[in-house]
Amino acid sequence: MTVSTALKELEKRLSEASGAYEEIDRPLAEAIDRAFPFETDPGTRYLIIQAVRGSLDAAVSLCERVLPGSGWLVGRGRLTPSEPLFGATVYATDMADEPEELGGAEGPSPALALCLAAVRALIAKEKE
Repeated sequence: MTVSTALKELEKRLSEASGAYEEIDRPLAEAIDRAFPFETDPGTRYLIIQAVRGSLDAAVSLCERVLPGSGWLVGRGRLTPSEPLFGATVYATDMADEPEELGGAEGPSPALALCLAAVRALIAKEKE
């Protein structure tokens, strides 16, 4: 399995997660392991698990670890009742005028939204 395929599987599993303090089910744990194997990257794996469980600190640390030098924004609010309550964007900070969005996501918790935005940013960087 390629890194890109593993990240896309992780993106799918994270987008299906229901919110803070979620139990890490087997498919999500396996997707995390394929994208960030414990043997080679236990720190990133730990941060993703903590972000899924609701730790915004872990989600911020994840961004700093896998996307050094990037910026991020997290917001709360929805336009319709069916939308997720939280949103996040990861962006490149090396732009002179307008920051370039690397990845964005919505989710039921700020940590999960930021974690998913970071994974989407990694997928976008793989395509470059």
